[in-house]
Amino acid sequence: MNRKTVKKMAEQRLIDANIMAEDESEAYISAQTSGKISPITQGLNSVVHRKIQQLIADTPTIDPESLPVVRKLRKELARVTAERDAAVEQLRGYCPACKNYTENHCEGPCEDCKHEYYQYRSKKAMDNWEWRGPKKEE
Repeated sequence: MNRKTVKKMAEQRLIDANIMAEDESEAYISAQTSGKISPITQGLNSVVHRKIQQLIADTPTIDPESLPVVRKLRKELARVTAERDAAVEQLRGYCPACKNYTENHCEGPCEDCKHEYYQYRSKKAMDNWEWRGPKKEE
């Protein structure tokens, strides 16, 4: 084996074994029904087909979650999500960042929201503040 082959074999590759099995089966059926191969070759083709299918079925699977890059990305996602959640919590009560925000303030869900300036002392006021999410570019 040359160095390139050894290097490639050392790399972990994620493959869809189901697609490989389907593609191989389609190629096998196509060859068997083409009428272009002799009965002896068809017999050999059947043996090879079964061996390939067994090899595909016996190939160990890789749990994507066990790959270092996936673990790194999951960790980064958890960090970014925590930062976003903390930032959203700091915005709580800031009306322009609320999904229910209206220019007139005292209409719709804002009418009985505890973050409305005239509702601060009301015992009936509710926390209707909901983050509006990232601003969509226009």
